[in-house]
Amino acid sequence: MDSGLEITTWAAAADQPTVFVFPVSDLINGKGVGAGDSDSLHELIISTVSPDSWSDGNNPDAFPFAGSLVIPQLHDIGETIGNLITTLRQVKESETETAHIKQISYCLDREGRARSILKQRISIAKQTLTLGAAIAELGRVGEFNARIDALAIEDQLIDDNQLIELEARSEPVSRVVTRLTSSLRLTWTYQDDVLLVTTDEQALPVIRVYPVHDLVARPSAGSDRMLDNPFNWSVRAADDSADSLVTAISGTIDVDDWDSVGGLFSIEALDVPRVLVVRQTRQVHEEIADLLTRFRQSKRKEDKASKDPVDDKLAVRLERIYLAADVPAPRVAKLMRELFPDCRFIKPIGQSLLVRDVESNLLEIFSTLHRVGLVDSRRMENPIGGGDFFDQDEMQ
Repeated sequence: MDSGLEITTWAAAADQPTVFVFPVSDLINGKGVGAGDSDSLHELIISTVSPDSWSDGNNPDAFPFAGSLVIPQLHDIGETIGNLITTLRQVKESETETAHIKQISYCLDREGRARSILKQRISIAKQTLTLGAAIAELGRVGEFNARIDALAIEDQLIDDNQLIELEARSEPVSRVVTRLTSSLRLTWTYQDDVLLVTTDEQALPVIRVYPVHDLVARPSAGSDRMLDNPFNWSVRAADDSADSLVTAISGTIDVDDWDSVGGLFSIEALDVPRVLVVRQTRQVHEEIADLLTRFRQSKRKEDKASKDPVDDKLAVRLERIYLAADVPAPRVAKLMRELFPDCRFIKPIGQSLLVRDVESNLLEIFSTLHRVGLVDSRRMENPIGGGDFFDQDEMQ
């Protein structure tokens, strides 16, 4: 645009990029925005907020500067990005290791009425109807507007006149409509105060943020992979990563429609705060929320079982830690006994230490030796249960 004042319409102005500056240093490990950190937040934004607007290499991009992200974008998109960052900050402020999840998800759009409608429980006696009639009956009983997107359904070559069974036994509306549509490979959304049954292509995606700090392990910033798992254990934390949770969701729910396999929707994990940011239809969001609830129920059972003292005995491991050349093993063993007086067993064996204790103490001992350069990391062995055996007299 040439310099000077231009009188225009609101619609035309909305098509012009606005420069947004979003402070984000508090969301990046509490240490300000580094190049890698700002990249991860940037990738999260472009994959979930209007991803088509970022696909052209000539489009505006995001730039990290002085603890902020500078993003030239259209006004509506910038507002959504601002809502996302505000939501991430809200989750981070409430995130503690012992805190229960207060809210299973945060939605970026205004959906208060939608939630009250979708959560209300209804009962309908079993009847056989066409899809359109079934959805209309659902709306009549629940006292909300509901209809099918006949043109979109017809384009998918789906016969909306085929008969289906409608029945509800004091169930949430969302569960009933999901059951009606899933068998026909349709989805549903709630927009403009109407519950609309349509196709994935026509359903407006919704962005939700799912706090998962109670389900995934805290990432170790800048950690040494060998220090995380020096004994090559099949550590439970490896299955508790955010990436594993993303895989579990995308591999079981709506598997053909994620962007990782060429689909329309996205799921991204962020380390700070520990959240999943998901761009999907409302129907799939309901399924994700249900799956996370089941994960939490399972984890509570595991946590309760892990407090059993029998489990503590089962977790005791025997490991051989090889020391660097010319390091006197007897002197190191004596030092470790002084530093870790509660350790069950520490004994020098040749140019190594034989250590027996629970996993957490073994890792702490190894980390201590590693930090002062006493470990020959090239000779780390698998745990004794994985094939490393010792003579009985070595244990005496």
